[in-house]
Order: sequence, then structure tokens, then C-alpha cells
Amino acid sequence: MKKSAGKNIKILVVDDEESIRKLMTYILRERGFIVRDAGNGEEALDRVAEDKPDIILLDLAMPRMNGLQAYERLREDPSTRNIPVIFLSARFPLIPDFKNTGLTPVDYIEKPCDIEYLVQRIEALTSR
Repeated sequence: MKKSAGKNIKILVVDDEESIRKLMTYILRERGFIVRDAGNGEEALDRVAEDKPDIILLDLAMPRMNGLQAYERLREDPSTRNIPVIFLSARFPLIPDFKNTGLTPVDYIEKPCDIEYLVQRIEALTSR
């Protein structure tokens, strides 16, 4: 397994499927990233308020508060609007989900995703 430096990048993985969260957390930690997780949009907003991540990996279809609703809330708050978000979703294309919201996703990757590509996108969006 290829391990990158991770550069102390803090990632929040948000997905309602526990198995996906656990797998993503394990794989990303193995590559040197600092990873926290949340099971829905509400939980994600709580995690962001506690400790702002450098990037958020956000599923769209979740109970209670879906990914689009969480994304809208993040963009409304000046303290979180610039956190990069990568949508991970099995639903494509995503563009209809954003129609009439005035929001544009930073990036999106279809699930299941190629981990090496995901790591490249994370590092590109969080380059300091």
C-alpha cells in the first residue's frame, strides 16, 4: 500500500454507510492523513464546528440532512465557506442536484472511487 506524507491534512469523511466511513478512514489514515467521520449532514456540521477540517469528503444521499443541504449550510457560514468539498456519490451526474441552488461543487468522484485518484485530488485541493 502506497503511503503519502499526508502533510497533516485533516479530512472529514461524511457518509451514512458505516462500512464506507470505516474503510475510507482506514485507507486515508494509512496514507498519513488525519481523519474524522460523520454519519450525516447534521453530524458533519457539528464536527466542523468542533474542529475545522482542511477538506470534506461528502456523500449526497444521507438521512436527516443530505450532502447538498450540509454543503449549502457550509457555504452560508463565512468561517466554513472556503473548506474544499469533494462529493463522493454513486449518483451521477450530480449537476441536476445543484440546479437552482446557485452552488457549484468543488469536485466530485463516483463511488466506488479509485483511492489513488482521490488522494491526488485531496492533495491538489489542500496544497499549501
